[in-house]
Amino acid sequence: TGQDGLNVFARSLGSAKPIAGAELTLVARNNEVLGTATSDADGHAVFNPGLTRGDGGMVPAVLMAKQGDNDFVFLDMGRAGFDLSDRGVTGRAAPGALDVYAWTERGIYRAGEDVHVAALARDGAAKAVENLPLTFVFSRPDGVESRRIVSDGASAGGHAVDLPLEPNAMRGTWSVSIYTDPKQPAVASHMFLVEDFVPDRIEFDMKADKQEIAQ
Repeated sequence: TGQDGLNVFARSLGSAKPIAGAELTLVARNNEVLGTATSDADGHAVFNPGLTRGDGGMVPAVLMAKQGDNDFVFLDMGRAGFDLSDRGVTGRAAPGALDVYAWTERGIYRAGEDVHVAALARDGAAKAVENLPLTFVFSRPDGVESRRIVSDGASAGGHAVDLPLEPNAMRGTWSVSIYTDPKQPAVASHMFLVEDFVPDRIEFDMKADKQEIAQ
């Protein structure tokens, strides 16, 4: 499933060759037929993207494929072909027409430091989205908004903002949410820690072959 709709590829189990002329039917949870399609010479068929965005009983549930009177198979649209839930496999949610990826150069900061946040804006084809203002909303660990910064962006769809932390900044997990419209859901978010910590240190002894190495 993508922005262009539900793409289906029909192939033979015996030869793995494309199956042309397969009759495909997309059925909703309430058993209503959402749409039909026929595979082309490459075994490919596309269902309109609007058919996959239904709610409640209109959510796609089963995809059925039929060829002639003997071949019939169905695909359960409600679960993945392979159950990898016990493998800790999650990943990012599939992006929409706009994909914004945000990060900080570190995962933890001390009070009084500056938090540097960067973001990249891309469209569905992974091309840079330029001249798109983004609003960065920083929230404290208690959920209270700390600061709101608007970025007009730079070249290649890049954005960079800085949040100066107060010396008495609240310790805990902070978050930054990014919006194209603050009245709409966030298009990206990222979390970072503010804690009292000492960076890792390495102690070692050095010996030189010469008493003087510079003059």
